[in-house]
Amino acid sequence: MKDYVSRFRNKIKTIRLEKIGSSKKFVDEALQKEFIENLDLKNPSKCILEMRERLWSAYLSKEKETIYPCIREAFLSQNKPEFLKTVETQIKNILKTCDNDSKTAYEIMIQATAIISAEAYQEIYEVSKSFTQARRSRAGQEFQNIIEILMRLYGFDYDNQAKIGKGRFNDILGLKMVDGIFPGIDSFNFSKQNCCILTLKTSLRERWQEVVDEKQRCNIPSIYLLTLDSSLTDGMLNQMHEHNILLVTLKSVKNRFQSISHIHSYEEFFLEILPERQKWWKKFHSS
Repeated sequence: MKDYVSRFRNKIKTIRLEKIGSSKKFVDEALQKEFIENLDLKNPSKCILEMRERLWSAYLSKEKETIYPCIREAFLSQNKPEFLKTVETQIKNILKTCDNDSKTAYEIMIQATAIISAEAYQEIYEVSKSFTQARRSRAGQEFQNIIEILMRLYGFDYDNQAKIGKGRFNDILGLKMVDGIFPGIDSFNFSKQNCCILTLKTSLRERWQEVVDEKQRCNIPSIYLLTLDSSLTDGMLNQMHEHNILLVTLKSVKNRFQSISHIHSYEEFFLEILPERQKWWKKFHSS
């Protein structure tokens, strides 16, 4: 049974990848040049929300196309004599008790579908779980792609996790989990305090505590935690401050914590913090 479930899960993943594609390909298709060019770069928070909304709408459309072949696969996997006999018997019983004047074809179809679904509940559960996990994973990957797009639009050099490279990243930083470095891994060797080490989390909950370990293992004075989470608490913010974790969040969230200096809006991050760091690096390279 375990091997069968594993094979079915892999089949669903294959179908989803074929229909939706990789995260990078999906983002490139959804956020086309004309859309990107119309973003208001004076309002980074707005840009992020608009890209997220666009991606979510596109993903729902793709997901709807993908769910059909996955559910079909769930039903086809039940092509066994005992299953077919059970379904056939139950549907015949429905038809026997059916009064054509009181029960529509649609109602009969619903009952028949419910019967088949009940028999294939394990496979349908695996389809649902697979799509739920994919949504969570995609949300994080797409957030990373959005930040990379903004870095490019604002003209900032930036190395993401893929560019840094696992082996080299471990050698230099001692950790593979941070999501990016401004202006890049090579600059980190010259002046780590003038680099911005980024870690990205769409939601925080207790996961922000992972950043404490990332910062310690990188041996850096501070780390920027970029998020979309709005459910911040005073206790969470105080603990972040103790560990010198600089939170970057949407402007609407920052406005709730105006007096807290270690929280920055995306406006401050992209329009003030990074430009100042970029000036330092330009001066460094020219000297």
